[in-house]
Parts: sequence; C-alpha cells; structure tokens
Amino acid sequence: MGLRKFEFGIRVVVWFGSLVMVACTVSPIWTEWEEWTNCSRKCDWGVTLQKRRCLQGNCQGPEKRYRTCKITECPPGTPDFRAQQCALSNDEKHTDGQMYDWIPVEDLPPDQRCTLTCRARGEDVTKVLSPKVLDGTMCSSDSIDMCILGKCEPVGCDHQLNSTGTLDRCSVCNGDNTTCKLMKGNRLTLPPTPGASLVQEILTIPEGSRSIRLTSKGPNFLGFRGTITWSSLQWNPPPTDFGEYQLGDSLVRYTTLQSGRERVYIDGPLTEPVKVFVIFPETSTVKEKVHYQYVVPLEFGWRGVGWGDCSATCGQGEQEKVYVCINLSTSQVEPDSSCEQNKPEYERRKCTMATCPPLWQADPWQPCSRTCSGGIQTRNIYCVERAPNNMMMRVDDDMCYGSKPHPQQRCNLEPCPHWLTGNWSECSVTCGHGTKQREVNCLNSRREPSGGCDHRARPTLTKTCIVGVPCVREQVTSAPMMRITEQIAHQPFQRFTKPSYHASDWSPCTVTCGSGKRFRSVRCKVYLPSNQMLQDLTDLECLDLPKPDEISDCEEDECDSYDPEENTVPSDGFAEGVEGGPLEVQFVWRYTGFTECSASCVGGVKESLIQCVHIADEGPVSDTLCDITTRPDIFTQVCNEQPCPPEWKIPLYKECSVSCGGGVQYPLEVLCMRTMDRGLGNTAVLPDSACEGIPIPNDPLPCNQINCPGFWHTGYWSECSQTCLGGIRSRPLTCKIRSMNGEITIVDWVHCPTEEPSSIETCNSGPCQEVYEWKPQDWSECSVTCGVGIKVRTITCLRHQPDGSSPLVDFRLCPQSSQPSHTEFCQQKPCTDPVILANHTTYSQVGFKSKLRLTVGMSVNINKGVSITVKCPVRYYKKSELEWYRGTKEIAASDPRAKVLPDGTLRVRHVKEQDEGVYTCVAGKTRERFILHIIANEERKGPSLYGVRWLIGNWSTCSVTCGGGIQTRSVDCLRTSIVGRTRPNPDRQCSDQGLGLPDRQTACNIHSCQPHWVPGPWQECNEQCSDAFGGTQARDIACEGSRQETLPDSECDASTKPEIRQPCPSGQCTPIWTATDWSMCSVSCGNEGIQTRTIQCQYSGTRDLALSTACINLNQPAVTRRCINQPQCPQGVCEDELNFCSLVKRMKKCQLHAYQTSCCKTCS
Repeated sequence: MGLRKFEFGIRVVVWFGSLVMVACTVSPIWTEWEEWTNCSRKCDWGVTLQKRRCLQGNCQGPEKRYRTCKITECPPGTPDFRAQQCALSNDEKHTDGQMYDWIPVEDLPPDQRCTLTCRARGEDVTKVLSPKVLDGTMCSSDSIDMCILGKCEPVGCDHQLNSTGTLDRCSVCNGDNTTCKLMKGNRLTLPPTPGASLVQEILTIPEGSRSIRLTSKGPNFLGFRGTITWSSLQWNPPPTDFGEYQLGDSLVRYTTLQSGRERVYIDGPLTEPVKVFVIFPETSTVKEKVHYQYVVPLEFGWRGVGWGDCSATCGQGEQEKVYVCINLSTSQVEPDSSCEQNKPEYERRKCTMATCPPLWQADPWQPCSRTCSGGIQTRNIYCVERAPNNMMMRVDDDMCYGSKPHPQQRCNLEPCPHWLTGNWSECSVTCGHGTKQREVNCLNSRREPSGGCDHRARPTLTKTCIVGVPCVREQVTSAPMMRITEQIAHQPFQRFTKPSYHASDWSPCTVTCGSGKRFRSVRCKVYLPSNQMLQDLTDLECLDLPKPDEISDCEEDECDSYDPEENTVPSDGFAEGVEGGPLEVQFVWRYTGFTECSASCVGGVKESLIQCVHIADEGPVSDTLCDITTRPDIFTQVCNEQPCPPEWKIPLYKECSVSCGGGVQYPLEVLCMRTMDRGLGNTAVLPDSACEGIPIPNDPLPCNQINCPGFWHTGYWSECSQTCLGGIRSRPLTCKIRSMNGEITIVDWVHCPTEEPSSIETCNSGPCQEVYEWKPQDWSECSVTCGVGIKVRTITCLRHQPDGSSPLVDFRLCPQSSQPSHTEFCQQKPCTDPVILANHTTYSQVGFKSKLRLTVGMSVNINKGVSITVKCPVRYYKKSELEWYRGTKEIAASDPRAKVLPDGTLRVRHVKEQDEGVYTCVAGKTRERFILHIIANEERKGPSLYGVRWLIGNWSTCSVTCGGGIQTRSVDCLRTSIVGRTRPNPDRQCSDQGLGLPDRQTACNIHSCQPHWVPGPWQECNEQCSDAFGGTQARDIACEGSRQETLPDSECDASTKPEIRQPCPSGQCTPIWTATDWSMCSVSCGNEGIQTRTIQCQYSGTRDLALSTACINLNQPAVTRRCINQPQCPQGVCEDELNFCSLVKRMKKCQLHAYQTSCCKTCS
C-alpha cells in the first residue's frame, strides 16, 4: 500500500505547562497548467483552453483559462459558425415527427445570445436546440464578442478576450483618429426648372471612405451610383420606410423618419468612388438640403519618433518631441509637405545634463577710447557658476577652466577722417584789404567724403588779404568844426615789391555830435608775392617816403546842449589823451577766472574766462568794444585730482525678468568701490565697512522695453455637447499684445502668428464606461551602433474615462494577456571596425617538423631551425594592408629574417635565437600579438623523448552578474610521448620547460549593480575651432543596468553623468596673422609717401576668421610703411625770384616753405 504525503501547518500551544499540537488547514497545491487545446474553429476566430487541477487544500483561482486563436481565414461562401451548428439538426426529427431545415434566430435577448436557438426555414417553428453554443461562437452577427461556457465574453478590436481595444473613427484598432480625415458639411440644391433633369448630382464620396452618414431634410430622396461598376439605386422612392441594398461591395442602409427625412448609412470602406444625387419628384418645388459626414483615409500622417537633443549641454534644458511625416501604409518617412494635417504642437519636457562647470563670463565691451585711428576698449571678466535657481553667481577665478578671456582689445583701427584744404583764391580786391577763399573737405582714409571730422578743428574757409597797392584818397580840405565828407575815393595803383606806407580805414568819429577826431593806422609794409601777404616793417624802411596822416578832424550834427564830456565818449577802444597828444586804447581783454571743474574727483578740467573791460576801472563791457584780433587764447587746467570717496556700485545685474514687454533687472551684487584715478583698471574694491552710512542701492533697472509679438489668448472651454463617445466644445479666441510698458491689450488678428490655436475640438471621446488599455512609450535607441542589439520601452496602463481623459492606473488593472513587449531586438548596420580572428592558445612543438603553420594570438615554443608562417585572419579589412611589427619596429620589405607576404601572412625561415620575441599584427586600430620562443637544444643525442604543453579549459560562468565576481578554468600540464601518448604531468614539468603558468582565475562583471553611466571612447577632435589652439570632441554616454542592458537615461543619476564634450588640442586651430598686399604709394616721387595694408587674425588650418584677441600674444604685422624704391622728385636751378630776399633772411622767414622756393639761393 502506497503512502501519500500531505503537508499540514502545525500550531504549537503551551497550556499551563502542557504541549498541545493543533493541526491547521492543508496548504493548497495546484498542478502545472496543461498544454493549450486545439482551436475551437478550423478557420476564422475561435478559442483555445488551458486547464489545471487542484491537488489538495482550498485552491484559489480558476481551473480553466481561455484565449482567442485563429488558424486561417475561412474560404468565401463558408456558412456562419452558428448556422453550421443549427444545420447539424437537419437530419433529426422534430417532436411532430417532421424534419426541418434549421437556421439561426437573429436578435436574441442579451441573456439568450449564447443559446443555440434556431427556427425552421419557411415555417413558424422556433426551438432551443442546445442551451449553449460551442465555445468561440460570436454572440451576434454584428459583434465580435464570443460565447464561452454559455456566457457572452467581451472581445476587443484586437480580438483578445476581455480586451478594452476599440476602433477609432478611422476603423483602426486602438487608433488615435490621425489616419483619416473627417469630412462633413451641407449641400443645398434648388428644385429643377420645368424641362430640366429631375436628378441632380451634389457630391462625390472618394474611394476608401468609411462611416458615411447622409440626411436629406426635404421631401425628395437620395440616389447613389458607383463610378466604376455603375451600380445604383432605381430612380424611384424607396419601397419601404427602411431597408438595405448593395452598392458594389458596400451595403447601403436607409431609414425614412416620420418627419419625412431620409437617413442613409454606409459602413464602408468604399471600393470605388460613389456619386450622390438628389432625385426630385415631378411635382416637387421644394429645395433640398443634404447634410453629409464621412471619414476618408489619409495616405500620410505624423508620428513621434523620440526626443531631440537637450537644449543645454550641461545643467537643465528642454527637449522637444520629434515628429516625422510617414506613409501610413508602409511606415516609410516622407517629406513634411506630404502630410496634409498641421504638425502636432511640439511637446516639451525637462532634461538634466551634467552640472555645468564654472565658466568665464564677459561684460559687453565698453565704448572704444577713440572713434578712429586705433583705440582701446575694455570689459570686465568674471568667473561665474549657475546656481540651482538658474542664477549666475560669481566665484573665484581659479575655479574656471581654460585661459581667461582678454579684458581689452584694439578697436576702430581705420584712420580718422581729416580735413583736406584746397588752394587759396586770389584776393577779392585789387587794393587795400580783401578776402581769400578756399575749399575745405572732410575725407576718410579712402578719400571719400565723410562727416566724421572734428568741426572745432576745421580750417578756415576765408582769410583777410592785403594787397600791396594802397588805395589812394583824393585830397580833401577840412576846417575846424566842419563836416568831413564820408565819400572817399580809392584810386588803385600798381603793386610794388618795395617798402611803402599803408593806411587802414578811418575809425568812426570820436563824438556823436559836434566836432571830434577820427583815427587810422599808418605802417611801413612790403608786399610779398610768394604768399601774397603784406609784411610789417619799421618806419626806417620807409624813411624817404611821406607818411600819411594818422589823425583827422571830423564833425557830426550840432549837439542840442553842449557838454564836452559827452562828446568824448570813446569809440572802438580809442579816446583822446592829452590835448593834441596820441590816442590811447581804452578797452582791453582780461582773464577773469575759470569755469567750474568738469569732475568732482580723479581729475577734471576747467577753462579760462576772458572778458572785455574798461582800462580805467576794469569794469566789464561788451565784447564788441575790444579788438577781436587781440583776444587771447582760452587755456585749460586740471582740477580736483584727488581720488573719489568710497561709494556703492553695481557691477553686475541679474537677467531681465521678461524677454519683452518691459521688465526689470535687479542687482546681482553690490560692491563698495573707490575710483583712484582716471582710465581703465583704476577702481579698487573696498571692504563693506568703508561705505558704512551710505545707502545701499537696490533699485532695479528697466530692461527689454520693447513690444512683445502678438499672441493668441484662449478663453475657457464650453461644456461638451455629449458626455461620452465624442462631442464638441468651443472657446473664445482673441489676439493680444504686451506693450513695452507691460500693458496687455487686444489687437487685430493680423498681429498674431498665422497658426492660431483651435477654437473648436472634439471632447469626451472616451467610451461610456471605463476601459483599461496598455499604452507603450517610444522605443529607446538601440543598445549598439552596429550589429544586433536591443531596444527597450516603458509600458503603462491607462484608464479611458467618458470625459476623454486617460489617467495612469495600476498596471494590474490592464489585461495581462495583451500586455505589449518591453524589449525587442534591433538590427543596426554591420560592424565595420576591423576584427582580427586570433587563436589565443599555447603551443609547444613535439617531435620533428620542419615547417609549422600558426595563427596570430598564439604563444609558441618551437625548435630551432623550423620555418614558420603566421596567418592574421581579419574581417572588414584588406589583408594586403596588414602590418607586422617585431617589438616596436615595423617589419620592412628589406628585413633579412622575416617577410610579410601579399596576403598579410608573416613568414620566418629557419628560426634562430635572434628571432625570439613578440610579433604584432596591426589592422587599423586593432592589433593582436604572436609570441615566439625558441626551445634550447639539450646536450643529448637523438630526438626528444617527450613534449609538454598546457591544456587550458574554457572559462566558467561568472560567480555574480554584477558588483565584481570571478571566473575559473582548468589548466593542466600534459606530456606527450614521441609515439603520441598523452598523460597528466605536474605543473612543474611545464614550468621547467619555460612555459608560463596561465591564469586559472580572473575578475569578471566588475560593473555596478545599480543603474550607472558607461562612457564610450572619445571621438576625434573636430575641425571646427571653438578657441585658440583647440576644438571640441564628444563621446556617447549610455545608462546601463545590472545585466549591462541599456536603460533610458532617466534611470541613472543625472548628477553623476560624465561630461559629453571636452576641449581638445588641434593643430588646425593655431591663430596666425594674415595680411593683404601693400597698397600703392600715396605719392609718385620722393620719400614722403606711405603704403597701407589690412591684417586679420585667422585659424591656420581652417582659414576661418578668429577674434583679434586670439592673436593678441602674437607679434602684429605693421599696417603702414614708408614707400621704398620711389624715384627722386625733379629739382630745378636754385635762384632767387624776389628782389627783397635779403630782407626775408634778416627777418628769419627762410623756414617757410614758400620762401624756400622763391628765395632759394638766399635761404639755402
């Protein structure tokens, strides 16, 4: 008799020292699930069953479980599965003794849909032939739900039991309504005129359309016709109020309501375009309005393909979801223009990169110290670090990587515009005083007109000229107290180059009434033709000539009441001195002080003040009374040169609060500073205590005082028109703009972007009861860049609610049978890096062989004199380009001992001791070694009686999957006799033969068990120069799990992510000065001309322009130079051209260029 083992739970209870054992319930035990049964149907969808049995205890859970199955499609004409079950009773007699042709009963009540209820064809006989239909039978003809164990079980559109999958309006299972387009509208048709056709076409529905709904609102009726098969409804009203008929391959269902409206339904899809007609009865005079609605499939649509690059290389940025236009039938990517719908709005998410290191931040360049001809501009440089709140904080300079940017640079190198003067014109008169004129133009360095010259330094356009010919007055007689005629005749005479007296014009009369005096200046002068000027001489030079009068009587109108003092008021600075004596100047210019200093500290300037005063009492008078030609020059003095007192200053402000529409910038830091001197770099930072008592500034600065671009403002959505299965809701839409003062106003829609937000949308598109559905996320990138890898994705469970929302819920609520896969294989391009197929074994020669064929990777011990060939099998690389090295030296074609054959094989003939060593086969960046050891000849006769070698097993599986484990393998020393017998030997025997002991243990799976970052190799330095002497290089960073599988980046700690990019030295980025050719010389002869050229700072390798600061430490080439190899200007005979050149020399005027030419002989 066999024993059966039962498992019981035993509870031990101690009761006043007694031990009581109480038996508890038996532990439940299930058998394993059996194999799935055959599908219930040979074609189309059925079910399959899996069973298990409860061996003991109170087992919880089902004993059976079902799933759908499908072997193949049923052939055309196959009867319905329920009809087949009814037909099985055709050969049985009914209770009345008759046999009937049984067919299924349609439209059974919900609680009887899984009974086999049939009716006799042509008879009023109905019978329940079986209380349950076979498993896998559809619950009804218009549903895919299945009967299982006599109960109707729900089946989703994916044909899975208890699935929540539903068809979208495009008839796509679990679709998102993006593969089709909803077309709807109204067509109004007027009744035909007498004699016109009663049939009017209103619409053509394209091929492939589904869910077609049409409603005619008048007394007329609708007609249809296929454009290919020409199948159509008869041109007569429908015979009944409802019914159906075929239109090609589609079924048309129609209903006539009590109101007279006609409704038509066509599920589709249409296999040909269909034309829609309105058919008017002959007596109809009523217009027809037809409402239509259908969905047409789209050939192309948008699909999300992952996330773009993070907007920041470090710190926190944003990623945008990438959408591409695809062919919906082939999934091939197409140009964006192929998609008719608007591209989905960009979805953004935060992305966190590695923490940003401190970096140099430069203030904007200060204005150039000069506007032209080369100046200097400066800027402040700070080392800053981005804080967690995204603000930039200043840190110590030694925390920044790389060289500090230059704080100053040259600027405005173009020469300044300058004044260019023309030649003076002839004097405007032929005698006495006149004027000369000339052109004065402002030209730039290219001799083009410019407006940049200093107008304060503009040369004069006119000047006074004195002709050497005095204007002779007619002889006049005068008597005391008589009026002198003011009409003076000037009679010119010929210009003389000899000294003569020259008289100025008479001054006004010294009185305004009665008798007075008038004065003039009479001086000895000589006319100099070289510069057309009169030169003053002493009266001794005109001693032989009569001197004209300098004082003359004058008489004005008779005074009303005579007062001598009133008639002696000075005029033009002259008055009568002692009676009959010379006249004295009464008004002079005086310095009266200075203007206020232009600065209160660190050196300002002040200008001298000049005032016209009366010589007697120094009282100020009008400047018109003083001789303007004797006005002294204004001069300046430096003032207030002491340092400025300490004060609070704001060197740096935070970022503007808004990008437009008027924001503010608050101080980033406030420092106590003191300006010690004028110029750059003369401001000192003091302790805060030095500014104690001074209010600390904290006022914000206005910034971005510009109007913002227009934006669409959306109001609140209205209530949805339906609570489920799709309704409509709307919202108001206005265009607004934020002005520079921050005010938001409504403006015309033309100021907003052309793509406006939707003002109407569908809503509550969910089912009328909650449905649970799996939602897979996008696949990750492939785990490898070549060969076969894997992709992973996140699977979530969604609950579709009637209001259209789909929140995340516990994954156990979704059907486990339809859960999508988390991983899949991915095929990348073939790996093209060279691969050397090395044979990592150890070989020791046994017996006599004159030639050996070996493979790279081996470590061999062979006898002296043997010839060897060593193959280097390689993939993805030409064998003819393989290279071999002995040690570190490449084996050349002229090597006397070793030779590399055309197929990359290494050959060494009759090896000697000198051939021992390490040989390396190189294929691109891949290399493998071959170790050659020569066995020393023993002092014995005859062949060796035995040979030894290591027998090495395969490595075992690693002891752990992560965190550092070990692998082991067997290593045995074997000895082989000359007759080929092999037996184990102690390790010492192999060691004595010079064979190193291979490792029996090695480390493995040293990677972390937690998700961790795995950096790839650095790529080559790119050719785009980011700084002087350097470019950048990048590498891939992957997130791996404990099994070295690729994970999404979000699984790893972003704060520990290694750097993706780093600077790298590049010879392409060496800064150099480049110069253009020298220009033409500015003069055609002599040594006074100059040449110019333009210089630029460039990178030597790329010839791209670099900032001038990159070349600041290099010797800058000259931009100007004196002309060389110019011909000498021609010189004439040196002779005097004037007859008073001796006077020129006595007056020390020979340094003037004009006299150097006209008095060449005297002045040389």
